[in-house]
Amino acid sequence: MIPLMERARRIGRAILPRSVFDIASRAYNRRVGTQKLGAAGYEQLLACAAPIHAHDGTTTTLTIPDLKHPFTIRNGTSDATEIIHTILRETYGPYSPPAGAAATTIIDAGANLGDTAAWFATRYPQSRVISLEPDKENYAALVCNATPYGDRIVPLNVGLWPKSGPLRVVTSESR
Repeated sequence: MIPLMERARRIGRAILPRSVFDIASRAYNRRVGTQKLGAAGYEQLLACAAPIHAHDGTTTTLTIPDLKHPFTIRNGTSDATEIIHTILRETYGPYSPPAGAAATTIIDAGANLGDTAAWFATRYPQSRVISLEPDKENYAALVCNATPYGDRIVPLNVGLWPKSGPLRVVTSESR
């Protein structure tokens, strides 16, 4: 079942003007973020996000209570936003079995930096997560974040597509 606050956020997105929704969404993110990370931890996460597209090769390693191991994000990228959506707001939670359920194999197609894989590996301690990520930079971040989980997260530098053949990854920088 989708939590009440998440349902309200989705309804707001559908009916509110974009500017009003953005303000409400940031307030919701701050509420959830400070509940899970504390005010200082959430501010640290936000500081890693700004400005987007200013990635200078630096990273920040965070301790996130919902994850078994520390997690590394790339400063000046969308990584912090990913953490807010997948880990803090638990976007996949309403669609997943209850925590601790007997999920044995999970496929994470489009694994990005490994945030969802780490969340699944923590939530389902007996599972093995197969993480597919075609982008080379995201794959490197995925490997970094998967390593502490040992063979429970298997990062693969591949994409998932309905037919066999070469796949070109297009990023905002390559357009």
